[in-house]
Amino acid sequence: MRPSNAFILRQSPGGIRALEIISLPQNVIVNGWSDARDLIGVKDYSKFREIVSESCYPGEKNLRKSGYGASTMWRFLNEMHEGDWVVVPDKNGTFYLAEVSGAPFYDDSEQAHNTDTCYRRPVKWLNDKKPIRRDFARSGLISRMKTQQTSAYAHDLTEEIVEALQLASKAESVDPENLFEKELRQKMSQAVLKEIHSGYMDERRFERLVQTLLKAIGASRAEIVPRLHDKGVDILSEFPLGPMQIRVGIQVKWHQGQTTNEYVDQLASGLEAENLAVGWLVSSGSFAEDCHTLSEEIFQEKGIQINLMDGEQIAMTIIDNGLQTFLTKG
Repeated sequence: MRPSNAFILRQSPGGIRALEIISLPQNVIVNGWSDARDLIGVKDYSKFREIVSESCYPGEKNLRKSGYGASTMWRFLNEMHEGDWVVVPDKNGTFYLAEVSGAPFYDDSEQAHNTDTCYRRPVKWLNDKKPIRRDFARSGLISRMKTQQTSAYAHDLTEEIVEALQLASKAESVDPENLFEKELRQKMSQAVLKEIHSGYMDERRFERLVQTLLKAIGASRAEIVPRLHDKGVDILSEFPLGPMQIRVGIQVKWHQGQTTNEYVDQLASGLEAENLAVGWLVSSGSFAEDCHTLSEEIFQEKGIQINLMDGEQIAMTIIDNGLQTFLTKG
């Protein structure tokens, strides 16, 4: 059993625990922007965005937030279809998996309005409604679940999602900590990370490695920005998103230890200078906790999405895509 399409969907409209309070008990997935009524059935995107803008962001000048809200709702209402799978991340190192089972609807109840969850879709929760541990997932799915967006495409990750579900179904009889493949991948990733930190690697080589990594995970374009033109973005890339291409700015940091939030600010400035709404901060080290907090604040205030990718994720992505890929590309 493998779905044709898959999505990532965060369930926290209005800051509530919608997953526990509404989604699981009522067998639905939910979305916000409840003030934008009458979106269901609107197939013209310009009109769709106009409704979101006038209802939820009156007076907004740059239309960035209304554009984000409209694209999120458009995906939820018009691009999800019956039979598609939806990955719903939770905050305790797990995620849930649902299969869309019907058309979207608008719940006009008082509870729905109070929780900003009027827009809903019926689903069938897989894995008997039980959470799936993130360590069952490969690096691509783990990375995608860290997106700051309310929703994201995961069509390219259907095999990884199915694999995570299969591993979770075996969890009652097999301890995941003892799974041979998992242990082998962890040991291999540690070895790769050690090489990334070694003296052979330097800042320029690490940039080229990240450039190759981007192509391996689906970028249609990944170009290193010459130092003279670097405004905070080291690599400009493009990823296919349905019929469109989404431009992503990447900042690369090669070092050990923690990457601090000054680099998040630096990337945000670079993205604004390049007129980009999505960026990745890729570090060979780890991230200080305030990096995650600042990236969320930047998204809320400016509508700029900054995803963080640390050394462990880089190493695991290299393992998952095959070492030969990184020896022959780039």
